[in-house]
Amino acid sequence: MEARAADPTAPKWFNPILLALFAAIAVVLAAAGLYGIQSYPVSQRTAEIGIRMAVGAERQDVLRLVIAGGLMLAFAGIAMGAAA
Repeated sequence: MEARAADPTAPKWFNPILLALFAAIAVVLAAAGLYGIQSYPVSQRTAEIGIRMAVGAERQDVLRLVIAGGLMLAFAGIAMGAAA
């Protein structure tokens, strides 16, 4: 164990692996957050989306409506984060 701890090449591979691990965790947390941000408004507007589809809205129109709402929330978060 002492020989392994004294190995000068150990920090060369440990830091990038640790950085990659934290980056992967950050991506998973960001994806979960984006999913939560998108799913809540969609669940609140399910009836509205159903009525729009019944009246004749195209699928891409409804998708655009949902994506636009999510992007507005994302841009608001970016603006607040940049201000902080």
